[in-house]
Amino acid sequence: ILYKMDKSQKELYWLRPNLIENKLKPLLRKPIYGIYKFLHNIYLKNKYKINFDVDQWLLGQRGNDYVFLRKKVNNYKEIKNKKIFIAGCGTGRDSLSWLKYNPEEITGVDFFNYEESWDQFKKYSLKNKYKTKLNFYQADLERLSGIPNEYFDIISSDAVFEHLNKFETICKEFYRILKPGGVLYSTFGPLYYSWGGDHYSGWDNIDSGYNHIILSKEKYKAYLAKNRYFSPGEEDGRRWITNNLFSYLKPIEYINLLNKSKFCKLFTSIMLDPIAIKCLRKRPDLKDELTKNHSYLDLLITGMTIIFKK
Repeated sequence: ILYKMDKSQKELYWLRPNLIENKLKPLLRKPIYGIYKFLHNIYLKNKYKINFDVDQWLLGQRGNDYVFLRKKVNNYKEIKNKKIFIAGCGTGRDSLSWLKYNPEEITGVDFFNYEESWDQFKKYSLKNKYKTKLNFYQADLERLSGIPNEYFDIISSDAVFEHLNKFETICKEFYRILKPGGVLYSTFGPLYYSWGGDHYSGWDNIDSGYNHIILSKEKYKAYLAKNRYFSPGEEDGRRWITNNLFSYLKPIEYINLLNKSKFCKLFTSIMLDPIAIKCLRKRPDLKDELTKNHSYLDLLITGMTIIFKK
């Protein structure tokens, strides 16, 4: 599947310097996020129970930003002079957050083709005199036969695991291409059974966020057709629906498959969705209907972060 970017995407706004984002926020982030995450972790851990070990509970995505996550990976495995594989690199933007750690090589792979954007990021890297070798190519994560065994030190993936409908097969490939002692990191969501888990339901109002798991096939199809396609890009979730790009896994199933693939846990966190909590509190009838087939907590967990080791 070849995906061409529209004009607005080619402008690559994220390459522009931003004083607030790059200077002020980092100064405030550490003390504020630290206190916030500590208090919420205690509260949520005591309020909810889950059937696997969780190191960090979060309400929403606050405290789960890329700056924090990159540092956490670096604490487990020093990134400098290492080889990084980005699984599902998209336009290539994720590569920027790794470059400042001076890895030896970054290889990004995506199911869709973003060649024009990838070329822009390569030029950006050269212009800013990064020594990291930057590679991008289009491929299916189920078949990485062109990559030698035990080649990469770190596998990174952001907002991708929820789209892998052959997750166990891909875990085996990740295990094969990762060096012994290497680290697999991912943050991902929304999970399919959460509010808006199909990347589309809920666009019109809060009550429709679970349409993808509660409507009949015919009614769901009609719901998808209600809104016109405003873009061929990632921001219209029907792109994922049309291509059936979902794992359909619940939180514990991701953990079980990683364990089955012989990875060892270093860190896990889960994010509860405030919108989901509000929706089910507002609609107890909807909650009763949904919990006939799904656990309440699975309906609330919008995302996860995992760091596992080979």
